[in-house]
Amino acid sequence: MERWVENAERYRNYARRSFEGDEYDLACFLAQQSAEFLLRAMLMKEVGARPLTHSLYEMAKRLAQLRG
Repeated sequence: MERWVENAERYRNYARRSFEGDEYDLACFLAQQSAEFLLRAMLMKEVGARPLTHSLYEMAKRLAQLRG
């Protein structure tokens, strides 16, 4: 799980640098990747297994259901 959080932090930093360099399309993609890594880590902590989706919406919805 730590690897997923580290990836999320690294991609967030990549996104920030891309945004500051006016590379907005790349910044959006990298921000999405960062969010996906972080949601995966949170779900793995709650469920003990990696989710089989890339949908941020589905992962966030599942996490909200688990946390009530």
